[in-house]
Formats: sequence, structure tokens, C-alpha cells
Amino acid sequence: MAGNYLLLVSLSGTHNPNITRILSIPPTLTFSKFHFVLQIAFGWTESHMHTFRVEVSATEAWQPPLLYLQRYPQDSGLGEDKTKDEKDHTLADILEKE
Repeated sequence: MAGNYLLLVSLSGTHNPNITRILSIPPTLTFSKFHFVLQIAFGWTESHMHTFRVEVSATEAWQPPLLYLQRYPQDSGLGEDKTKDEKDHTLADILEKE
């Protein structure tokens, strides 16, 4: 595994100006910890529920997501087979799948 990922994070629905952050993230960071990084980077106060949605590709958005990562997957209602705990998956688990 090489160095950190350099991620461009953009908030959808924002323009003039677009709201973005460039983050340097280690591949071993769990999605649970990545959630806290996003909270700090955008100045949020963890006042809303969140879900990481893992898709095949951005160009194939018509396909159903492969996986949802949440803090409390048992409460999601999205289906146990596709909803996993975000603390059990690192960025490398998702981004470096073959």
C-alpha cells in the first residue's frame, strides 16, 4: 500500500461557490473515522444521520449500490446483506478492490 489517498470531496447541490475540500487520508482509516474527518473539514457538528454509499462507478449511477456503510447498520432498513458497519471497513477495503 502506497501513501495517502488525496481525495477531492464536493458537496452536491452547491454552486457559486462550489463547496469542496481536498483531504489527504491514509488507506487504513476506517469509514467511521473518515466520518469524523469530514465533520472537522466541513465544520459540521454531527447533527445528522449519514451513510456512505458504495457504487459500481459514477458513470453507472443507474445501478443499485453495492454496499452501504453506516454507524448503526441494523437500524438502516436498507437490507442486511448490503448494509455493513462503517467501523469494520477501511478506505483501502473499498478503493483497492480488484
